[in-house]
Amino acid sequence: ILVYGIIIFIMYSAASLSSYKSSKAYWFGVVGAVFFLFSDCLLAFDKFVQPVMFREIGVMGSYAAAQFLLTKAFIAKSFEVAIDQKRLVYNI
Repeated sequence: ILVYGIIIFIMYSAASLSSYKSSKAYWFGVVGAVFFLFSDCLLAFDKFVQPVMFREIGVMGSYAAAQFLLTKAFIAKSFEVAIDQKRLVYNI
């Protein structure tokens, strides 16, 4: 469990320490990482502290939001890189 927690923390840190803080991709990634972190914290709290009412809704809702936002971050970053490469090639 400790190793998994460390990996999740590293994922969140990597998302929040990105150098593209002004881009949409950055914010999609950070918010997606927060939702993912929330989902896992909710699971851990339910398992090791006390049962959480409506756990399934909270976990699946935050997990789905995390997946959606992380995918949007990846797509937005891909577009940003493509635009930067086009500018580099065509000196725009």
